[in-house]
Amino acid sequence: MMRYFYYMVIMCMMINVMLNVPTILIEKRFDGAVMAIIAAILSGGLCTIVFIKSLKRFPNLGLPEIFRAYPVCPQASGSRICLRSFLSLHGLH
Repeated sequence: MMRYFYYMVIMCMMINVMLNVPTILIEKRFDGAVMAIIAAILSGGLCTIVFIKSLKRFPNLGLPEIFRAYPVCPQASGSRICLRSFLSLHGLH
């Protein structure tokens, strides 16, 4: 029964994209919206390729296992960095 919940969420997400994105693109077409889409496709594709290639170095491991095996920074500072980046992304410094 959980799949029906996911179906509804995905359907709602797709409807929002289909209704809102064309309106925004038409309104902002002279402000660089089309160029931003092209830049987003290129940068997103490049980030995906780099991410996939970096994960191939750790076969049969997911991100949590990789971070536990190779800690980049202490756990407490890692959570503060995540919180800080979340707040800055949403303009809530």
